[in-house]
Amino acid sequence: WGLVCNEAAACGVPAIVGDQVGSADDLVVDGVTGWVYPTGDVSALARCIAQAASDPIDRAERARQAKSHVFADYTVERSADAIVELVLRMCGKSAPNQSRHAPVP
Repeated sequence: WGLVCNEAAACGVPAIVGDQVGSADDLVVDGVTGWVYPTGDVSALARCIAQAASDPIDRAERARQAKSHVFADYTVERSADAIVELVLRMCGKSAPNQSRHAPVP
């Protein structure tokens, strides 16, 4: 899991990740919150780096989207709810249908 991608997004920095990185599936949305390239494809990685370095407007938009995405979907409250749900499932119980926490504005 690419925790560094969460941290980068929270700081408004879009990430470039290989498609085998865990966060490539949900945190780094190719073309929206960063760039995803086929792992091992050095040419594709080079293209991503070149695009990030040469297009400050696109990079700034991806940075804005990354920060918005991480603050909307990766909160302490949602993490706590997921842990409670997992523990309850492991104990053979069902979790409540809705979060006990108010959404973070």
